[in-house]
Amino acid sequence: MTPATMFFLGSGLIVASAVGGSYGALPGEILIVVAATVLFVVLGRRSRSDIGAIMGLASDERQASIDMRAAAAAGGCLAIILIIGAMVELTVGHSGQPFVALGAVFGVLYVAFLFVFRRLR
Repeated sequence: MTPATMFFLGSGLIVASAVGGSYGALPGEILIVVAATVLFVVLGRRSRSDIGAIMGLASDERQASIDMRAAAAAGGCLAIILIIGAMVELTVGHSGQPFVALGAVFGVLYVAFLFVFRRLR
């Protein structure tokens, strides 16, 4: 993700927070977090370390493999969190939302990308 995209999405959080009458973070606090994150990414890209490779600097195969495994592990953890969240919501008598809907989207996207990546090989 480019710093410009990050800043654009962060600005969207600020607008949504202001329009919705944020109960949590204030727009100024969100702006500080967004600016700090963008600064971290910009400075990290200048580095030849693992962070520099993950943030978009030309990486070797080892760095690309680490990045892919980290993304897969994060996706797996997210799937487990969605399942546990749905189980907790269903256990207390709720509908299981939003965990069930997010889990369904996750599953559909997973299957779709399986087909996409198998075709690319």
